[in-house]
Amino acid sequence: MEEKGLDLNTILVVVSKDDRSIKALDWAIYLGNNCKNQSKLLIYYDLRDVYYLKELAFTFGVPVEIDVDEKEKSSAKTRLKELLKKFTGEYKIEFFYSGRKKEKLKDIVKEISPDLVITTVDYINVLPKYEKDTLVVT
Repeated sequence: MEEKGLDLNTILVVVSKDDRSIKALDWAIYLGNNCKNQSKLLIYYDLRDVYYLKELAFTFGVPVEIDVDEKEKSSAKTRLKELLKKFTGEYKIEFFYSGRKKEKLKDIVKEISPDLVITTVDYINVLPKYEKDTLVVT
């Protein structure tokens, strides 16, 4: 019997609303399902759109819904759970705001110390600081 490929216990994947993020999540699901041991997916959803919306609203005095964060989180969880139906392992969804400081992601990677980081080109300026194996989806 042929043994499965990579030995990845933890895969951290960074996602947001864009199509590249969905491709990144698809890669994470594929790799996680096909590792020697079932990988755990740590999904970090970037709420940067909410951050920018609030920033613009504050700058120009435009009203914004108070619970815009919670609505976005709820919507994102629903979308992600649908996509994760094809993943056979354990996963965890977390939210963060990168805003202008995408460096925050570097701190998350350092703290969690995953075996693999999967991200999009949106975070390419932070990649050298990860100090982890990284798959960049374009």
